Amino acid sequence: QRASRRERLLVSFRRAGEKFRKRPGTYLIIPFIAAFVGWFTNWLAVQMIFYPVEFRGIDILRKDEVPLGLLGWQGIVPCKTRKMSDTMVTMVTTQLLNVQEVFR
Repeated sequence: QRASRRERLLVSFRRAGEKFRKRPGTYLIIPFIAAFVGWFTNWLAVQMIFYPVEFRGIDILRKDEVPLGLLGWQGIVPCKTRKMSDTMVTMVTTQLLNVQEVFR
């Protein structure tokens, strides 16, 4: 049984080698396509986080601090600026600084 398993594995590798030798360009281009897709999705994610600064689209059925409207989009960071700044001020004034010491 062990020999037959090894033989099947060798047969599979031989077939894979034959396929590669028939069309090497097809298999060699796969990493480049995968790299491009990865780069593009990362670039798009960063764009969606920061841009557009103002809401673009038709402003219907849109809630405050939600970047996605029915027909439009606003960057996540610009949309949540008020909440993020309030949280940052609260954190700095309660955990990092003593307000009375700052204004002495």
